[in-house]
Formats: sequence, structure tokens, C-alpha cells
Amino acid sequence: MSDHPTRAELDALLRGDLPDERLPAVLRHLLAGCRDCRSFVFPRAASELAPEPPPVPESTEAAYDRAIDKAIALASRATREKKLYRQALEAIDAEGPLGILHGPSSLRGVEGLRALLDRSWAQRGESPRKMVALARAATEVADNLDIHRVGEEEVLDLRCRAWIELANAQRVANDFERATESLAEASRYLVRGHRSEELEVRLLDVQASLEGHLCHFASAFDILDVVAAIHGQRGDRHMAGRALVKKGMFKGYHGESGEALELTRRGKELLDERRDPILFFQAVHNEVHLLVDLECFAEARLLLWSNLGRFERHGGKVDHLKLRGLWGLINAGLGKLDEAARDFAVERSGLQEEGLVYTASVAGLDLAAVHLQQGSVAEAEAVALESLAVFLEMDIPDQARLAVLLLETALRRRLASVDLLALLRRTAKFFRRIEHDSTAVFNTKG
Repeated sequence: MSDHPTRAELDALLRGDLPDERLPAVLRHLLAGCRDCRSFVFPRAASELAPEPPPVPESTEAAYDRAIDKAIALASRATREKKLYRQALEAIDAEGPLGILHGPSSLRGVEGLRALLDRSWAQRGESPRKMVALARAATEVADNLDIHRVGEEEVLDLRCRAWIELANAQRVANDFERATESLAEASRYLVRGHRSEELEVRLLDVQASLEGHLCHFASAFDILDVVAAIHGQRGDRHMAGRALVKKGMFKGYHGESGEALELTRRGKELLDERRDPILFFQAVHNEVHLLVDLECFAEARLLLWSNLGRFERHGGKVDHLKLRGLWGLINAGLGKLDEAARDFAVERSGLQEEGLVYTASVAGLDLAAVHLQQGSVAEAEAVALESLAVFLEMDIPDQARLAVLLLETALRRRLASVDLLALLRRTAKFFRRIEHDSTAVFNTKG
């Protein structure tokens, strides 16, 4: 017991990077029962540690040695896995997916796969293209794992997971056709592997998101009900809340703002912000939007003010431009027309610079409505007609073309009997909705 490991060595053991040549000796020392060293490594268990055990009887020495050898083997494997995982992350950060696919063969194992999936997920709010590339590389690694070394069913589970995450990345990138194909591939691996509940519910979760973005809302709602129930049964409040928030988002896309707000608030109460701060931010963002849709402008303003820190921390450049547009809708609803005009003008020009012409054109309709309220009729007509011209150049649904035709005719003919302000507002709201629900019908009667 005299050869105590140094504190630096114990720190390295906890980090998983203790040199292999020192690992056996350090583990033997801890397993032999050194109270001081074990108290340092296991502080929470310090009060429960027994004093040094009595000498091991001669008859049990072989079993004791086998137990120590097994502990050393497990710890050595864990240490190697941590090292490989860190090396894989470093390779990805340096060279992207090629750091794994063209790097040392040691990185194209389970830890390299895990690193690719982790880095892919981290790109979900930054770069859909990189998210897809990393997930695609993960499927290549998974498809080439050594079944004899890893285990057949374990490999099938890993392939299922990789293809699920590729499908999700493709959905984020709006490549819905390939996302559907990838989910089908994941399903084939799912039924051949362990068919774990964790994989099943993750596949259903991604399937629900895909159904929602394809405007198959009834299917999305049914799937999310099942997902929420499974997580609730497992006692995972956060994931159950996530399913409710997602259902609320799709209810909002479908024009059911009242029910969407209720679902979003119920879901948000279940979320653990520390576990996924971006999800919590998205729930708040959705809640503000729904309050605006329901014309609860004062409540929306208060909620937005109280969460500005979250918007600053988690929003990118485009998010901040859209936030300016959200302020514009609130200010317009509260009758603060000068502020609203500035908000919409900043949003519109910024989105145009980013190449987001559709969203910029919707902001143009909002700006035109404010100009009309301010009495600047000619300026309102010019801005609105510019937006409508952009929409006509796009592949938009028939209902959207009808909306453009009605508003353009009313603007050019200056029909006195038409409530132009109401028509402008209704058209802007409709174009915001069809960005997510191509099945929406334009209300021509207000």
C-alpha cells in the first residue's frame, strides 16, 4: 500500500487518459482498498468505504486475481474508447467527415461512428449541409463495422441509429424524398436488431417530424401522441415535453393556433432547459409567434422582453432578422406604426441580403400594410407589388397564386370598395402559413 498513485495519475484515471503502462498498478492499488486514494476517486462514496480488508485467504487468490484482471481489462477498454472518441472528434474538427473516412482505420469503429453522429447533431442549428455530410459518413462507418468483433445485433442497432440520424439531417435540409428513403432503411435494420425501445421511439420521433414537414399533419399528430406516451411511461418528462412542443408547432403550422399554444405551454413546463437549452428557446419562440397569431400582442411583447437573453444566446444572424420582424408584428398590433415600419424594413433588407427572398417578400407585405396605415398609399403599393412579383416567379401552390392575383388586382385598380389593409394583412399571414403548410386555403372573405 506504500506505492500510492500521484494525484495527477488519479485525475488522469478519472479523465480516461492514464497511460496504459500505469493503469494496472493504479487499479490494483484502488481495488486493494486504499482508503485515501479511493476517497479521492470516489468522493461521494467516501463515507461508505470500509477499512482495508483483511488478507485474502490463499484459497481465493486465483478468483481475486481473475476479478482484478477483469476490472483492468474493462478499464483499459474504457480508456481506449475515450481516447479513440477524442481522436475521432479532433479528426472531424480538422478535416470534416474525411478525417474519419480517410483517416486511420482505428477511427472507423464504434467511437468514430459516435463522434460523427455527435458532431452532426451539433450542426442542426448551424449548417444543414454539414449535418447531412457527417451523418452520411456515419452510415458508411456503420455499414462497414466488423460484425464478428462488435456483434451482429449490436451492428444492426448502430446501423439503424446512423440511418435514423441521416434521415433527420436530410429532413432539416428539406430533402424530404431522401429522408423518407433513409427512414425506410433504418426500419429494415430496426426489426433485425435488438429492436430496443430507445431506437423505436427515436425512429417514430423523426418520422413524425418528416410527416409534419410534408404537411401530413394527422399522421404527425398520431405519431407524436404515441411518442409522448412512451416517454411519459418511461418517466422522461423532458422528452414527453419535447413531443408536446413539436405537436404544438405542427398545430400552429396547420392554423390551429389556440390548441397549439396550449400544447406548447404544457410541453414547455416539462422541459429541462439545462438538458437542451436550444429546444427550450424554440418553445419560447413558438409561444411568442402563437400569441401574435392570436393577436395577444401585449402578452407576446412581455414574453419576448423577458426572454431576450435566450434569443441573443441561441439565435444566429437570420434568427435575429426574423426576431426584428416579430417585433414588427407586435408593434403593428399595438399601434406603434413608426417602430413597426423600421422593424419590417430592417428585416426585409437583411433577408434580401441573405438571399431569403420568400421570407423577405412576406416582410414586404407587412411593411406595405404599415405604410398604408400611415397614409403612404403610393409607397405601400410599390412595396407590395414588388413582393407579389417575387412570389409569381416562384413555384407556389394554386391558392397562393389566387392570393397574389386578388391583391395585385386590388392594388392596381385601387378598388374603393375593397378593404385593402385587411387584404394585405390576410395575404401576408397566408404566405407565412403556406411556408409550412402547402395545403392551406386562402380565405377571400376576411
